Amino acid sequence: YCQTRAEAVRRAQEFKSKLDSGLSPEINKDVSLGAWLDTWLKTYIEPLKAPKTIKYYKTFVRLHIQPKLGRKALRKLTVHDVQSLLNEKLAQGLSANFVIGLRATLRVALSHAWRQGLVEHTVCSKTSPPKPKPQAPVHLEASEVKILLEATKGTSFGNLIAVALGTGMRLGEITGLLWQDVDFVAGVIHVNKQLQRVGGKLTLRELKSATSRRKIPAIGIVLES
Repeated sequence: YCQTRAEAVRRAQEFKSKLDSGLSPEINKDVSLGAWLDTWLKTYIEPLKAPKTIKYYKTFVRLHIQPKLGRKALRKLTVHDVQSLLNEKLAQGLSANFVIGLRATLRVALSHAWRQGLVEHTVCSKTSPPKPKPQAPVHLEASEVKILLEATKGTSFGNLIAVALGTGMRLGEITGLLWQDVDFVAGVIHVNKQLQRVGGKLTLRELKSATSRRKIPAIGIVLES
């Protein structure tokens, strides 16, 4: 309802323009950010992503985003709201990389909201993420590797450490190896699977990307393990 016909025509044209661009009439309803995040996790994350990714997103949502911004109306979320959250987490002593991950989580969730027509724009893209501090890689010297191998030799995890040191493979990749993945004649390990804990049970799963599937030369100490 409007005071004049001209005003009614203008508002009708604006509404039609939003519909034509894919925006939903739901944009006028005060859907909270917390409610949308719950829907986003159940619809776009839990059925489609790997367990580690699901846990990654849920940690940010449940412990950091919802307690601070969950009651905020989705369509009223501002750049200042998000920036204040990022600044607060930095002030609490969380790392720059952690805060960048927090921002990325909210950005993905809001991008899905935008595709559904629940918001007209995504505010995360206008925030300023922190710059991660460059860190020099930490590695063991040859003498330290020798000490570690000697100290763990014959233990239940000695072979695992030897394979890790000799190949650089991740823990899930090492524990996910099958006998057919190891070519003792050619001295090559085929990385095809990874072992993950899903719902409290250890499960063999596909690797995250095609580039993760690879062949690794195996030196003597690895094959002996």
